[in-house]
Amino acid sequence: MSMTAKDVTDCIDGTSEDKLVALIRAIYEAKQKKGDHCGTCSTSPCCCAPVACGGCESSPCCCSPCTPNIGDYLLELGKLNMCFYEQLWEVNRRFHKTLSDAVCAPKSCAPACCGGCGESPCCCGPKEIQKTLCLHGQVGHKAIGKFTLSNQSRNDREVSFLLGEFRGHGKTGARFVPAFEFTLTDGEGELIADRILKKGDTATVTLQAPLWGDFEAPGKYEGTVVVKGAGTMHLHLSIEVEEPDPTPVTP
Repeated sequence: MSMTAKDVTDCIDGTSEDKLVALIRAIYEAKQKKGDHCGTCSTSPCCCAPVACGGCESSPCCCSPCTPNIGDYLLELGKLNMCFYEQLWEVNRRFHKTLSDAVCAPKSCAPACCGGCGESPCCCGPKEIQKTLCLHGQVGHKAIGKFTLSNQSRNDREVSFLLGEFRGHGKTGARFVPAFEFTLTDGEGELIADRILKKGDTATVTLQAPLWGDFEAPGKYEGTVVVKGAGTMHLHLSIEVEEPDPTPVTP
């Protein structure tokens, strides 16, 4: 490669596009110079070098500074063109890979709404509350307890009760599903017969456990009631059943 072409590529700090532009400009200038007369012999092409220099094997010598070697420029231009298109292909490949990853990659789907808030993902969420309620009473009577429920969702909710298995302590350790009575009242003390809790309201739940039948034996009984409404409440019940008062003797 002639020194002129090498100087052009070495002195350019930039991308392949910058070097391409510089070489094209150098080729244009070289073509202009090739048609000019030499300042020494006043002929074109220059006849100052009557014999071959041993490098280009031509006479007059084409290595003369006044006769730029355009072929070397074109060779270097071809190399830079190849480099430029390789870089362009790599940029294009990365672009399509990024686009494919963004469009075709599986995305985690937001959970559908529970039907209460109408939002996705559901803003109601699985609200589980743990609550403990201790009751006591005598055999043949009712053990009564109270707790509150709030509806903080955006819709009215129906309240339901799911009774789990209860177990008695002692040698017998009987297991059974009891029959309880649940009553809902609003803030004014009015009965909520349909068990529909309005959005934003709070209700008082009264639980009545009849202490006969399965509860006829004195002792401690434990079990869980699942309350469904605006959320889920696990109500852990502990019922202490006492002996009945002795019947007073009539004189």
